[in-house]
Amino acid sequence: GYWQEEFTLTGVNQAVTARRLDPSKRHLEFPPLLRDPIIPMLQGHFTTGAPLRCVEVGSGPMSTLAWGVEQGLLEVSAVDVLAEQYARLHEAHNYPPYPVRPVAGSAENLFDHFEEQSFHLAYVSNALDHTDDCPSVFDALVRATMHSGAVVLQHHLNEGTRQDWSDSHKWNLDLGGKWLEATNRDGEVFELSNRPDLELTYLNYRSNLLDGWIDIVFRKL
Repeated sequence: GYWQEEFTLTGVNQAVTARRLDPSKRHLEFPPLLRDPIIPMLQGHFTTGAPLRCVEVGSGPMSTLAWGVEQGLLEVSAVDVLAEQYARLHEAHNYPPYPVRPVAGSAENLFDHFEEQSFHLAYVSNALDHTDDCPSVFDALVRATMHSGAVVLQHHLNEGTRQDWSDSHKWNLDLGGKWLEATNRDGEVFELSNRPDLELTYLNYRSNLLDGWIDIVFRKL
C-alpha cells in the first residue's frame, strides 16, 4: 500500500519518490557515504576500470543506488522478497525502465542467486530489521563480498522496539559494548560483527536523542 501511493506521487514521501523517478535528480537520493569516500576507496583498490559490482538486499522498487548505475560507478544486483509485486507496479504505471530492478528472493537465500566473494560492495539500507534471520543475512553479506571489499549498512537504531515489533520489524540493531548487535523480540542478542574476517572502517552513530540512525562500514579481510 505504501508503494502504491508513492508510485502515484500521492504518498507521504512523494518528493523523495519524484527525485528517484527523475534521472536529472537521482543524484540527490544517492547515498553520500558511497559517493565519497567508499566508491573512490574501492576504485583505488580494485583497479579494473569496470563498474564496481554491488549486491543490495531489500532494495525496494526504486533503489537509491540508481544514479550510481547510470554514472557507470556500480553494477547493482538487488534482491527483494517483493520484487515481483514491485515489477507489476512499474508496469502498471508505465514509467521508463528503472536502472535497478531487483530479483525475487529472500536475503537468507542469497546464494541461490550469487556465488560467494562475487561483489566489491554489499549494501543494505533500512532492511536488515525486516529479515527473518538477521544473523544469517549479515553472514551472507560478508561471504558475498570479496576480500578488501566493503559491507555498508545504513539503518535506524532499535527499529523493532520503535515499531512495537510489528510483523515487518523483527530486529533491533544497535552498538553493544564492542560489536554491532542484533536483538530479536525474545531478547536474544547476536554480535554480528564479532568475527575475524571483518574490520570496522567507518562509524557514524546518531543516538535516539537525534534521529536514531547508524552508518557503519566494514572491510572484508
